[in-house]
Amino acid sequence: METSFGKPYNERLDDDIIIRSFSELTPEDEFVWHRDHNDREIVATTGRGWKIQFDNQMPEEIKIGKTFYVKKGEYHRLLKGNDNLTLRIKEL
Repeated sequence: METSFGKPYNERLDDDIIIRSFSELTPEDEFVWHRDHNDREIVATTGRGWKIQFDNQMPEEIKIGKTFYVKKGEYHRLLKGNDNLTLRIKEL
């Protein structure tokens, strides 16, 4: 079952992994700075041109298969790419 609840993504659970999908059609202003409640390990499985930006850092391209770590409470945001983005998120 996929859910969004007013968020700029849909997500579903696959065992203990969150599969989160972002549409290229979502308006840029919906991708806001935010913090997560848990440490997370994130890997993209689809998507081109998307970037992740951490507080006080330059944006970094999200490459398919590359692992990113987001620490609990660390401000970050996504910058929209050229097609749909799918992430596998594991809470640590």
